[in-house]
Amino acid sequence: MPERVPWLPAEGAAWRGSGAMDKPDLLRYPSFGQFIWEGFAVALVIEGEEKIAAPIDVVWKALNDPAILKESIPGCESLEMSSPTEMAAKVVLKIGPIKATFAGEVTLKNLKPPHSYTIEGEGKGGIAGFAKGGADVTLTEDGPDATILKYAAKADVGGKIAQLGSRLITSTSKKLAGQFFSTFGEKVGGA
Repeated sequence: MPERVPWLPAEGAAWRGSGAMDKPDLLRYPSFGQFIWEGFAVALVIEGEEKIAAPIDVVWKALNDPAILKESIPGCESLEMSSPTEMAAKVVLKIGPIKATFAGEVTLKNLKPPHSYTIEGEGKGGIAGFAKGGADVTLTEDGPDATILKYAAKADVGGKIAQLGSRLITSTSKKLAGQFFSTFGEKVGGA
């Protein structure tokens, strides 16, 4: 839950506006340590679990394979690995009436092969806005030929996209996550 902090303008700065936004509140999200203007950003929490018909080692390898990830991520135009723990991506998304191309960087941390890692990333979509967040991913064996993949993601979305409202953003995010894991499961389970 964000904590509310008083709005303090930068030295020499002036807020030009009217009504309730004359002195907007800022929210601080402790997990990301960033400040945002209330009403212009949405914090998301998405959790889920998927059963994948493949051994844990195969699933782990696929989670680190840019070709499989590119095919699984909805709207992904490019995904390039710059190091074993860093990737650059370009994704085109449509959320409500807004279609934007996001360019971003993803870093893998806390790697415990083949059981878990943390993904942290940030993407910018120009005037459409930004997304910044992370996810903890864990893999658990479910017999010799199946794996349970659990994820817990937190993200902040800001800019024009955030103005669409948290319901639309949350439902679209859950739909995209569902599409990713469905495609990922088909590709890995069928491999």
